[in-house]
Amino acid sequence: MNANDFVEGMKAYVFFYPLIMSIAWLIGGVFFYWRREKGQSKEPPPLEHHPKVSVLIPAHNEERDLRDAVTSIFQNAYENLEVIVINDASTDGTQDVIEALMKTYPALRAVRLTENMGKANALNAALPMTKGEVIVTLDADSMLDRHAIEWAVWHFIHFPRVGAVTGNPRVRNRTTLLAKIQTAEYASVISLIKRTQRLVGKLMTVSGVVAAWRKTALVSVGGWDPRSVTDDIDMTWRLETRFWDIRYEPNMLCWMLVPETLRGIWHQRLRWAQGGVEVIRLHRGVWKDWRERRIWPIYIEYVLGILWSYAFLAYFLLWVVSQLTGVGREIVGNPFWGWNGAVIACVCLLQFAVSIVLDMRYDKDLWKVIFWVVWYPVAYWAFNATAAAVSFPKGMLRSMEQPATWVSPDRGGQMMMKQQTPVIDCSEQRSSWLRRAEQVISAVATLIVWVVVLYALYRILVLGNYPEDSMMEVIVILALSTLVLLLSSAFWQAYNIHRFRGRERRKAVPMPSDKELAKSFDMNLPKYQAVQGSTFVEVSSLDGQGYHVKK
Repeated sequence: MNANDFVEGMKAYVFFYPLIMSIAWLIGGVFFYWRREKGQSKEPPPLEHHPKVSVLIPAHNEERDLRDAVTSIFQNAYENLEVIVINDASTDGTQDVIEALMKTYPALRAVRLTENMGKANALNAALPMTKGEVIVTLDADSMLDRHAIEWAVWHFIHFPRVGAVTGNPRVRNRTTLLAKIQTAEYASVISLIKRTQRLVGKLMTVSGVVAAWRKTALVSVGGWDPRSVTDDIDMTWRLETRFWDIRYEPNMLCWMLVPETLRGIWHQRLRWAQGGVEVIRLHRGVWKDWRERRIWPIYIEYVLGILWSYAFLAYFLLWVVSQLTGVGREIVGNPFWGWNGAVIACVCLLQFAVSIVLDMRYDKDLWKVIFWVVWYPVAYWAFNATAAAVSFPKGMLRSMEQPATWVSPDRGGQMMMKQQTPVIDCSEQRSSWLRRAEQVISAVATLIVWVVVLYALYRILVLGNYPEDSMMEVIVILALSTLVLLLSSAFWQAYNIHRFRGRERRKAVPMPSDKELAKSFDMNLPKYQAVQGSTFVEVSSLDGQGYHVKK
């Protein structure tokens, strides 16, 4: 293979991979909606019984937003629950907020860690206190929908091998341009992918902002792994490789805050990508066991996504060099401005349109962000690809012996919520003229981008002089790829359903006894019972000697 063939192959991969995956997500998302959401009542399902649910809210420097999260839980329609807040060595006024909330809500319980141990260890520290059969984890900047727990519990009642249910996060702060783009992204990229992955059989990850877990499943894998920078991705894979099922429930709504600065988003995406790399690195052994086959497609998809990020950046650099030096201009085309880029942009915008229509069932105001989605194929896609490429070496080389501590991320919305509606205007802290100026500049810039994109699409796809056989070749390749994906997914799903039906690992796992739980938490039985019955515990280490009951 010569250099020209290599560049052509790279160009084809950069072009076809996102197209094929977008079509797969579109088809999978629509089929999931048609099969499991269309015609479904908006009322929560009736429950034969109401098992105890323990809600864990880990917090590190969350004095601003914590009250909203706790209040949303105590206003929940599900009554048989308990709420435990974990203060992971906060250096702000988080502990004062917790103590004030405990006076407002006497049923609220709390854990305080004397040193920053990271989110995974914070959750592990609170696990011995829980009395529920189901554990719900909620980020401290979020608000849980009134009926979210009922939708999650239904899965645990009816399917004994369901180990976790991931929710449907919605964005609360929608004032800035970056927040509006992320609002659409959570519908188009995240929700649509979860729908499709659920059809295949396995999810890449639950949503870390909100998820429900079967306590038996958590104990069976030893709790959360403190070494991983993304506890949600790691726990998802550890449960699935132990043959626990993971469900996506779109009605399990959660309203959260997202970063509103490029710096905040950059660090968030670096952490997500690094966590994904660490997971595929730690779980490469799944290829040695045929029983793990259902997670293979997710593994392959993630690896191909990393390869695409590097291929995209490498091709872009080749194009820059060719423009500066004149070498290879006839081989390396513009990765953005050309009929290839125009086709990708069209499919991307179609994906956003379809996903927003699907998710408007849960968020009726979602249509308002359609105007802003044009930034995704223009710049935001490349931004995410760069973050994935940068984080790959760190994820592969980082020592997994040390626990991953955390800092409070960019939550956006620099104001305390003053009303009960989930969606808020988080720019009230700015002066009125500055707020209006930002909104006007964002709107004008977005309008200009729309004009440029639509003009480019018209010139390239309608008036373009590209060879007709090239476009026909693309259509044929996409059609065949789609057909192969559909048939292979259908056969794969049918085969696995047939093979797994009636297997021992699909049956229910009994809840451990108190004695077994105490042993798993490195405690004797009296200490475990004292911790479980306490209102406030201080933790200096996760062994039994590190728990000190304060109240």
